[in-house]
Amino acid sequence: MTADLEHDVILPPDPESLTQSLRGMGYTVETAIADIIDNSISAGARSIRVIMNRETEQSGASILIKDDGVGMSESCLITAMKLGSISPLKKRRENDLGRFGLGLKSASFSQCRNLTVVSKKDQQTSSFSWDLDEIVRTGEWKLQKSREIPPCAQIEGEHGTVVLWRKIDRIPFMSKDAQDYDWSSLRKKVCMSLGLIFHRFIADGLEIYFGDDKIKPIDPFFSQDPGKPCDFPRVFWPESGSTVKAWLQCYVVPMTSAMSQDEDGCLQGFYVYRGKRLLQAGGWLGLKDLRVEEQYRLARICLDFENDGDEEWQVDIKKSRARPPAEMRQWLRKYALQARTLSDQTINRQNAKEGRRKRISKLWRKSRGSAPLLDYTSPVMEALFSRLESGGLDAQVMRGFLEILAVSHPSWKGCQILSGEDFRKAIAAIYETMSREYGGERAGEILRDTDPFCNWPGVLGEICGGSYEQS
Repeated sequence: MTADLEHDVILPPDPESLTQSLRGMGYTVETAIADIIDNSISAGARSIRVIMNRETEQSGASILIKDDGVGMSESCLITAMKLGSISPLKKRRENDLGRFGLGLKSASFSQCRNLTVVSKKDQQTSSFSWDLDEIVRTGEWKLQKSREIPPCAQIEGEHGTVVLWRKIDRIPFMSKDAQDYDWSSLRKKVCMSLGLIFHRFIADGLEIYFGDDKIKPIDPFFSQDPGKPCDFPRVFWPESGSTVKAWLQCYVVPMTSAMSQDEDGCLQGFYVYRGKRLLQAGGWLGLKDLRVEEQYRLARICLDFENDGDEEWQVDIKKSRARPPAEMRQWLRKYALQARTLSDQTINRQNAKEGRRKRISKLWRKSRGSAPLLDYTSPVMEALFSRLESGGLDAQVMRGFLEILAVSHPSWKGCQILSGEDFRKAIAAIYETMSREYGGERAGEILRDTDPFCNWPGVLGEICGGSYEQS
């Protein structure tokens, strides 16, 4: 029998076991890259570039994330490369998207066996690497100082950081044997995911490039879409008191929007944000009796909390899931039921209209074997020409009406989404002119029964009066 020890024992983790555990956190390539971009945003980057290089006969696969943030000194870079570099309990800056001090390492190791970080600050460039094969071979946590920086990781500006993944072994579609279709689909998936996760930052001016292509923001709420039924107010939690811990806003997205047409309805539900960064897209947060169902596919709820609520919200290491505090769940359920009800009503109303309504007029008419022609007998077109003859057709109204004609053309199969004020001015001018002949109420009815105006009930409500329920 072994005698009791009279002193404490220091037990450092086994390098091979710990690194393998870090590799099994459940990251996807999209969430792993997003975790690296979080660090770039926290460093004040205004431009970030993601480059994915597929394996070839001459070189292995690699992923590079490059930013123009403030950069790190050599000592700061060494700290950043340390596992658990910052305690999750430490209060972070408002714009700090970090969580456990593990993201750089865990996200990288989940996809590759070699992580190199190059950073430049105050005209000094530093670079260090973790190589999992070397850690396993030596049994030591030996952070390797880079003797030579790869050409692709050079930093041209005065400051910035490059994260380079090599020895990629967890992304099969990057291998040289992968099908071109799978490689293309992977790139598209990463691009779309980043456009959604960081859409608020991109809308505020952050530039994220995928290769040479600038990623466009994907707004899951179609906030500027004229087809949304109505706007809903933002509400705050707790409902009383001066300290706001969370806030939400309900949306019912237009039926004509592409993202609302997902067959399984997986995009419905809560979109949870932590400091403008999307953590969770869709789903009903496990709230009682709330399930994903077809009639609720238009309901989406924007839910925000700040980065000092991580512990309360049980944010996971991948920053891809959050669980609201128990005391908040009834409040969330109340607004979820409202959004689901409005979605159900919107779909039922639209289906009923489609079943009973015969469109009074379209702007275009088409006969078999001939090109589409403008329908000059339409009340809308008559109103436009009446305005032209009276001298009331200015350039802005004309531009707006041309946009309307474009999205209503029979050859156009996409969403009828317009932004800006020109088309609103055009609708207001047409409504005003039609009101003189038909009266305001009847003019509103005609527009609500005319393509493409019938797809923009919120805008018609603003201009013609009345509500979406009455249309």
